[in-house]
Amino acid sequence: MKTLLIAAALGALAGSPVAAEPAATAGSARPVKVSMSDPDLFKSVDSKTYEDEGVLATNRPLGQSADGKFSSGVYSAPSYDVEVDAMPYDEFIFIIDGVMNLISKDGTVLAVGKGEAAFVPKGWGGKWQSPGFKKFYVSYGAE
Repeated sequence: MKTLLIAAALGALAGSPVAAEPAATAGSARPVKVSMSDPDLFKSVDSKTYEDEGVLATNRPLGQSADGKFSSGVYSAPSYDVEVDAMPYDEFIFIIDGVMNLISKDGTVLAVGKGEAAFVPKGWGGKWQSPGFKKFYVSYGAE
């Protein structure tokens, strides 16, 4: 499963112009490929729009391991300003559009812009801050 999701991550990073496909359901496991240029990226039956930390956000899960600890997807929010005491899981992010500022507790700012990636380790504390962004994410360790 990890190899499959990593392959999906690499395909997304390559930006191949392939239409987004719905995530696999039980009994129909198959690879899932997305494209950063797909205007319908967030218009899947799997996409959910909900309030996240006071902001209306959209999340489209792409896959999850059987134990629920390894997952990937695409996420979009018009703005974001969330403080995290300690990340409960590891997360890799690739910014599809916009910018995400990761502000560590010591004040260090890591700006991650369109086409850039970052790894946020479990236990990191600080603030996720953005005027608006879309990201591809892979997380491990979520309970």
